[in-house]
Amino acid sequence: MPHPSCVQGSKGGLALAQCLQNNRVVRSLNIMSNGFQAAASQQIMRALQNNLLITQLDLSDNVLGSAAVSTLAANLRMPKCPLVVLTMNRCGLGDDGATALAQGLEFNKHTANLSLQHNKIGDHGAAAFGVLLSVNSNITRLDLSWNDVRARGADGLAQGLKENISLHTLLVRLPSRAAPSEPPPADVFAGVFPGIWPHPSDAPHTRAGYVGAVCRCDGTYWALRAA
Repeated sequence: MPHPSCVQGSKGGLALAQCLQNNRVVRSLNIMSNGFQAAASQQIMRALQNNLLITQLDLSDNVLGSAAVSTLAANLRMPKCPLVVLTMNRCGLGDDGATALAQGLEFNKHTANLSLQHNKIGDHGAAAFGVLLSVNSNITRLDLSWNDVRARGADGLAQGLKENISLHTLLVRLPSRAAPSEPPPADVFAGVFPGIWPHPSDAPHTRAGYVGAVCRCDGTYWALRAA
């Protein structure tokens, strides 16, 4: 609740925010593709500040703006924040928004599944998630696919993975070829993964922890998976 596109536009977003302030029923909220702009998104995030029920939230395909992202990050810092699944695909986060979210999640105890596809997240944002992975022991799935992460951002993620004990799936899109000053993407994860295979079923599941990177045939999509 509500169904995608059923409360379209800023007026619908403000009305929804008012309803959420006294929510005693809704546990899953999908408001993707409603055309919310920054002001309405900010009001919805404020309404969720005292949320103790909603465990699944999909904000995809709406304009959030820096204020809404900052409020959401603050919500995620709250010890009683119940969100388990957070989906924010195509929300225009960029590096600043991604960094704010990563910092908000550092000591979050509930959020386990985070999807941030198509958000123009670059190396700086990816590095922030690397820091997050080094301290957070609750996130099990992180989807950063179809962003602008290159070798430096991938290195930040790899360093975080070395300290992480909870993540079992990381999706990240890397360029098929590195810039001249960057190491090949495969080398970035060499210290974390013992090998790279074209399909998950080809990877040997012989030890605990991460087994390898799965590379799609076009060489641009990497799924880092655990045994």
